[in-house]
Amino acid sequence: MNTFAVGLLTLLFASVSLAAPQSISPFQIEGDYKGSGLSVRTIVLDLESKHIAISSGVASGACSGSISGVGTLVGNVLRFKPYKPFEGSDNCTMTITFGSKGKTATVEENECSAYHGAACGWEGQSVSKIRVP
Repeated sequence: MNTFAVGLLTLLFASVSLAAPQSISPFQIEGDYKGSGLSVRTIVLDLESKHIAISSGVASGACSGSISGVGTLVGNVLRFKPYKPFEGSDNCTMTITFGSKGKTATVEENECSAYHGAACGWEGQSVSKIRVP
């Protein structure tokens, strides 16, 4: 194999490994997280299937909201829909992206305004783990 082909294969394998999502154990993300006006609690329901129960609350002044559900951890991303959907919130999806060791996370929402007031929400909020069960 010539030098060009070896270099091309090396570049290809490097780009594939960089694109691979981080994978963390469900136990690394189990616990309580807090951020500015935001709390998240995660509980591992099934280790093999990576099913996780999530409860989250947000508050800013007089504005507050909460949401709970069950999701599946894929790599370092946990997505879930509300356990009890409100009318007109069928597309609500929450996404929690955990850091490589599960000690930090970013919480994002998609069409979940029915679960909080107009002056607060989960969009782009960061949290840090404060307690492990």
